[in-house]
Amino acid sequence: MRVLRCIPLLFAFAGLPLAAWCDELTLELGELDAALQEASSGGDPLDRLLADKIQTALRDAGLQLEAGRLLSSQRIEERVLDGGCNDTVLREMDFSIALNAGTSFSLTLDALDDPIVVGSDIDASIDASGIIRQRFGIDVFGCSHYAQDTFSFTVSGPIRLTLGVTARLDPQTGPAGITITPRFEVTGELVSYDFAVNVDDTIVASLLEDYIRDEINAQMSGERLAAALQDVEDDLHQAILDSWGAPSRTYALPEIGEVQVAQLLEILTSRSSFPIALDYVAANKLQILLALLSKDDALLKEVIASATACEASSILLADLPIEPLYTRQGDTCVSADLTGQGAGDYYSDPQCSAGIDYRPTSYSDFCAEAMDPLRLGNAALYEGMPPYWTLTPGTRFGISIVPVTDNHQPFMTRARYRSEGECQLEMRVYKRAPQATGLAPLLALHGGSWQYRGAAFYGLEAQVSHLTDRGFVVFVPFYRLVGTADGNPECHGVRGEDLLADIDAALDWVLNHGAEYGASDEPVTLMGQSAGGHLAGWLAVNRAATIERALLLYPPTDLSDVLQQVADGTYTNAAGIGSVEGFLGMPLDMVDPASLVVADNSFPARVAANPAAIPPAFMLHGRADTLVPSRQSVRLCNAYAGSPDSGPARDDGGDPGMAEFRNVFDCDGRGSTLHLLAEAGHGLDVCIDRLLCPAGGADARTAAADSFATALAWLVPQAEAPAPGIPTSPGGEQSAASASSGAGPAALALLLMCLAGNRRRACGETPR
Repeated sequence: MRVLRCIPLLFAFAGLPLAAWCDELTLELGELDAALQEASSGGDPLDRLLADKIQTALRDAGLQLEAGRLLSSQRIEERVLDGGCNDTVLREMDFSIALNAGTSFSLTLDALDDPIVVGSDIDASIDASGIIRQRFGIDVFGCSHYAQDTFSFTVSGPIRLTLGVTARLDPQTGPAGITITPRFEVTGELVSYDFAVNVDDTIVASLLEDYIRDEINAQMSGERLAAALQDVEDDLHQAILDSWGAPSRTYALPEIGEVQVAQLLEILTSRSSFPIALDYVAANKLQILLALLSKDDALLKEVIASATACEASSILLADLPIEPLYTRQGDTCVSADLTGQGAGDYYSDPQCSAGIDYRPTSYSDFCAEAMDPLRLGNAALYEGMPPYWTLTPGTRFGISIVPVTDNHQPFMTRARYRSEGECQLEMRVYKRAPQATGLAPLLALHGGSWQYRGAAFYGLEAQVSHLTDRGFVVFVPFYRLVGTADGNPECHGVRGEDLLADIDAALDWVLNHGAEYGASDEPVTLMGQSAGGHLAGWLAVNRAATIERALLLYPPTDLSDVLQQVADGTYTNAAGIGSVEGFLGMPLDMVDPASLVVADNSFPARVAANPAAIPPAFMLHGRADTLVPSRQSVRLCNAYAGSPDSGPARDDGGDPGMAEFRNVFDCDGRGSTLHLLAEAGHGLDVCIDRLLCPAGGADARTAAADSFATALAWLVPQAEAPAPGIPTSPGGEQSAASASSGAGPAALALLLMCLAGNRRRACGETPR
């Protein structure tokens, strides 16, 4: 009974363990009475214990809960109401207040550093009956009484009152744990009240009734109410002192083992702009846990978004070989040390005749950019600077499910590809050697729910060496973002249609300027992760004539189906729904399923209309993906066969006898393929410290790594062999594309011709 277990917080500051069970609670007094009755007559032992404690606390406070009403009664005797020669004395009075069943209580508790707010809408009834003695006298040489009267009276009526108690816990972190110092603030408002006064057996009944009304009205005044609320506030502070013996209490934290450290790593990875190393989490586990428990964003940023945290992530860097550049030492041309910190004159050839503008990027420079959302992707920062090549540490992160250790670290340069108002968007260009030409162009699009760059971009950049080692020059554009959670302000807060305009312009830029960076004139290959997979799919459908093929990793591809699943309740992921609403710029219940924007972003229906006109796609998706359901890729695969609703692909685990962790579907006979991974979740191609691996367990990771290696090989058409240094699958067995590369001298000669210039013409193919 979750409701019952939250109840103690409505009556007392019950402590952290109970507080952790409640985030928001509203109940009426009648519901509380019913819950207590149910718990007392049955339920589990914990429910009975809590019910007994609540009943005991009510009795100790002089309260009685019965028939859905909370009663408080008291008796007052011999109280002077008005002194002097003419005096009025309250001889006795029985007074009761009943909170009716409709009285409601609400509790809001989110995190330790957020206030606990207890609110109450009080529906009460007042009943009082008593005896008053009144004496009349003349003050002549002392008071001489000449008359006395004793009469009874009754007062009854409803009162509506709102009360609020805000408790700020003021948590302070320290080596001993979390120290809590409660601060209370009590507020209230008298909404309405009414009452009837009846005085019997006196000739001055109307005067006495007026007198009693005046007294009650005075008690109900704002000044008296404020004083009463202050008394409640003082009582709460005194209750803490009486209970704890001090104004604060320190709670020790539990021991944090390896499993908990791994869980902290998983939580932090989604909040950091760069990969976090497990060793760093282990070394700072106490501070991280304190920051998460107290929701102290400043402390969390200090721990995980600091230069120290970024520097510590260097443990994740792989040592990759680098294609050499050269420099002069006196009259001699020697291989240059590209890890140095100084600029200099560099050359691409051992004769030092072809100059290359190269500048090193230190890890501290990399971290400074990674931690600053105003810098990443902001081409305005490079205005007026000549372009140069560098080696960015982001391409060395060993967080790919397929190891990068056999790859060469690619060189990178920047350019501005689009200006939209004050927003200037950066294009990054990667290739194995700065001087290389005749390379196949590949446009890679990062994910991030259309609203983030940081971690999503670095997850993509960590995969780039797989592509440059296969003979591609890789173009990675930053695009504008929906929402305001990330990026420089000039480039966020837009709608999905603006993002589509950006990546459309990015493709045009690659077609018009790619040759300046060594790209051949053949159609562009696409790759995209998550939201980037959606953007890549949009290009494949809308710019088919310019696209060679597309690798789509766990992509959202079918907006129409998402709307249908949300409507029928089969898709309820709040983060996913929020991302789609951000892309559309409106709540989903306001979206017209027949609108143009829905049709434009529902690729299966568009592909099924003419599959042969759409370039082939390789889809890689996990069946355990709760953010982007694997159904999205299944429908796209079937669309290549002619119908999104039926075809070769199934989302039910595949045919009996297929691999336990992977099902492979041939979508169309033209190379379009779907690899469906049984245990994999979102981000299956990334694995940090071999612990944070969305691909699943050890066997599932092996299957995912092999599928991703197969997908990377698929990017290079089978008539062309991969470049040297392709990593093998985790089992040590080469993929089909890799196995065909060593067929003898003739094949090697053909390979060299293909890689030397325009690969399609050298290999005797004609561009589509």
